[in-house]
Amino acid sequence: MIGRWQNTSLSITTTLEDATIAFVLNFAKLCYHLVKSGNIKISAIMEANNTLHFPDLGDVTIDQERAETFGLMTVSQDGVRLECEFRHLSLAEYLTALHVHVSGEKIGRAHV
Repeated sequence: MIGRWQNTSLSITTTLEDATIAFVLNFAKLCYHLVKSGNIKISAIMEANNTLHFPDLGDVTIDQERAETFGLMTVSQDGVRLECEFRHLSLAEYLTALHVHVSGEKIGRAHV
């Protein structure tokens, strides 16, 4: 399935691939959890095809190459696990808003 985005004021239509849509939605969910927890780092496990899996977040997986493009995040090795660090906090906040809009989850601090 290919998603479509249309700007009605300019009559421009853009087609998005399923992989791009999945990446943005999963990255937005990841950002939501980072903003909610107040952390900029999270552990991940490398799976097939350079896919990062975040076991603390359930089924959240993202493509590492896409995530590291333009410095969205950096990935470093820490033993078996990988450590992912996010540097663009304003982008994380924006994607958090996207996740809240799409999922209906509420924004609030995690109980520590």
